[in-house]
Amino acid sequence: MTAEMVNAVLGLLVGLVTGFFFEHRSKRALQHQNEELEQELELLRHSVYSMGGSMQRPPSAPPSEDLAQRVYRRAVDTQDSRGRVSIPGLIVHFTASGVPSSEVEDVIATLCQERRCRRTGNVLEMK
Repeated sequence: MTAEMVNAVLGLLVGLVTGFFFEHRSKRALQHQNEELEQELELLRHSVYSMGGSMQRPPSAPPSEDLAQRVYRRAVDTQDSRGRVSIPGLIVHFTASGVPSSEVEDVIATLCQERRCRRTGNVLEMK
């Protein structure tokens, strides 16, 4: 009985020491990997921020065309078979050409007030 108790305690002790060893080794490896990732992230941040200043905006649309007309025309051209068009899709299209998203939102609100379309969530239903 005493031998069984000693074996159980010894087995428990060996298991705890082995678990501690492998956990400690794993923790050191993760810390090392984390430091490498932080260095890589810092390098990427520096690269992205340095590129941001030199990035040129795409040329905007001709000034002779009214933004409301352009948004309405784009919505009509890209509507699906049920007459619906994605608002985020419209915003992305116009912000890519240099128009602030707030202006596109304002135009969409104006079009809805003029009853040229109806907004339902993130979708415009064209009339």
